[in-house]
Amino acid sequence: MGRRFAFVLIGVLSACSIAPRSDDSGGEADTDLDLCDALNTYRADRGLPPIPVSAALMTVARYHAEDLAANGTGGASCNLHSWTSDDPRWSGCCYTDDNAQAECMWNKPREIASYPSPGVEIAARHGTRITPSTAVAAWAASERHRIVIANDADFAGATWRAMGCAIEAGIATAWFGELAAP
Repeated sequence: MGRRFAFVLIGVLSACSIAPRSDDSGGEADTDLDLCDALNTYRADRGLPPIPVSAALMTVARYHAEDLAANGTGGASCNLHSWTSDDPRWSGCCYTDDNAQAECMWNKPREIASYPSPGVEIAARHGTRITPSTAVAAWAASERHRIVIANDADFAGATWRAMGCAIEAGIATAWFGELAAP
């Protein structure tokens, strides 16, 4: 299968804030970097190398988590790869399960942060609060997400050289790219 098809397959599924945010219980919430660390721990447990954190992909992840938390997906047929058009920093799209808007996801890192390569995103929603461990467990239990994290199946040929993560109000997003970036 071609790389383009692999990107379409996974689609079925600054504001680079790394400071802790308060959770609803008054304690410190998990940071975006904690999510990246949890993903790298998952990879290490499987003998895979860590993925460096990229400021560019952290920005994309942060913007998307905030957009999803504030605006939802934009419609009943739109999934978590959708972007609303309520912000001038990006173009909106309704990402549907038929992958008709796959390029919307792939192009967001270039559009938002001048990242010079397509991006692949995994996203999860869990009520009003999600933790790094909850997000990674959900992704590990989903074959379409697991293969992205673990460079397996259609992503066996990909070498992730950059990653960005964000957690916001029950939403977790992680972005992966094949080119090293600041």
